Amino acid sequence: GSIFASTITEPKNAAGVALIQNYYHDPYNSSSLPVRALTLSDGSSYGIKDVKSDNSALFLWLPEGVGVSGVTYDTSDVEAYWGSSATDAPFSGSLSTAIKKAEEGSGSTKYIRLNKDHTGSIMPSRGCFTLDLNGKTLTGGLYLAGLNISVTLTDSAGGGKITSNNSPAIQLAYGSTVTINGGSYHGSGALYVDNGCSAVVTGGRLSTNNRYVICNDGSLTVSGGTLVGGSEYSVSANGTTTLAGVTYEDTPDCTIYYRGGALDLSDVSNAGIFLKNATGKTVS
Repeated sequence: GSIFASTITEPKNAAGVALIQNYYHDPYNSSSLPVRALTLSDGSSYGIKDVKSDNSALFLWLPEGVGVSGVTYDTSDVEAYWGSSATDAPFSGSLSTAIKKAEEGSGSTKYIRLNKDHTGSIMPSRGCFTLDLNGKTLTGGLYLAGLNISVTLTDSAGGGKITSNNSPAIQLAYGSTVTINGGSYHGSGALYVDNGCSAVVTGGRLSTNNRYVICNDGSLTVSGGTLVGGSEYSVSANGTTTLAGVTYEDTPDCTIYYRGGALDLSDVSNAGIFLKNATGKTVS
């Protein structure tokens, strides 16, 4: 049967002959996850209680000639996985550690996938990576600041969201960039784009409990997704604003509040788009 032990002992078979000690090392697990079970090459399994693999040795007594063919970790405390892509994300641990790895600039961390809900603002300062919400909730907002930070937001599982009660769910400053491909974003504004920053929205659901859904003072291109609510307007447009293929729900009296800059509505086919200028006058 399976062997459960907090410390490694030397088991013997029915004849009293000691089994052979094999060496097991997992090069991919860098986060000291508890190892809960090993699958052996003879089809059997060993349960391991409270043993951690930390990229050092894990010694087990196994039958002679039998190797390890699989390992099961306890991932209940893992906040995030990360790696080079969605299909290569072998590292795991806290979300703060994942963000730090993405900021290091080595180029190896290009993808972060949430594994648990997280409470607290996320403020990466550099790096170019994808944050996959994976159906989880990030409460506290995402704040990007700096020319060297670019984040793509996805939601592979559906139902993932970023929320913030007293500020926009996503805030861009000092030349940062965001691309929103999926997920839901709700706050005191869903997205704020400061001067010199850039945002592209191709999907997702953006909603607000305040005056606007999106406020743009930089560069904004919306080619998909859904904008919900806004007590006064859906989009506050300044800088360079391009809107095409957007779905509006619970549209306020002023869908687009034009404050200046270049406004491109050439591909907008939605009926009922109301455009007002800074004096509050309806201009089209």
